[in-house]
Amino acid sequence: LTEGQLRSFCQGREVSTVYVLNERQKSIRFKTAAYNHHETLRIDPPLALQWSLLYGTYFLNGFRGVTVDALGRVIVTGYTSDPGFPLINPGGGAYFQGTIGSASTTDVAIIKFTNGGATIWATYYGGRGTDYGDGITADNQGNIYVTGETKSANFPTLTGPAGSYNQVQSDSLYSDAFLLKFDVHGVRTWATCYGAQIGRAS
Repeated sequence: LTEGQLRSFCQGREVSTVYVLNERQKSIRFKTAAYNHHETLRIDPPLALQWSLLYGTYFLNGFRGVTVDALGRVIVTGYTSDPGFPLINPGGGAYFQGTIGSASTTDVAIIKFTNGGATIWATYYGGRGTDYGDGITADNQGNIYVTGETKSANFPTLTGPAGSYNQVQSDSLYSDAFLLKFDVHGVRTWATCYGAQIGRAS
């Protein structure tokens, strides 16, 4: 979405209004001039839809997190139980899981688009249990970080640089959190589960 000239009105009079960006909370709010708070204030940000899409076939699909990298590329994560989920392997060492971990559960979905909406990379990520991607972000170098939850005892992990935290999912009874890191090309550089091991079978 892109915004045009922001205009606000109260009792037929225009009220000066501006956007205020909070970088830390990643939120946008409105700041207005004085107006009668006992009356309705109408804020009219003229937004223009740039593109939209549906993604998936006839199965359970959903996005839970979205981010934009420094070049404006859109990266999303979520979940899918869709064996026909549209996948793209961009090559160059990018992580690619071409089949869903289990037909009866969900895998993490990770998709990267150009800022015009063309798919660059799309993959399953998960094992035999239920896996969800909940959050995603990108840093200034284009590295991608994905977090979520897994019940897959065979959830794909990868030891990162020396000293990095590493934990595998030990069973499928409890959910563990997970954290994944990919470079700007989608190459996986670190993948770990994170959760207590108390009461679990060794």
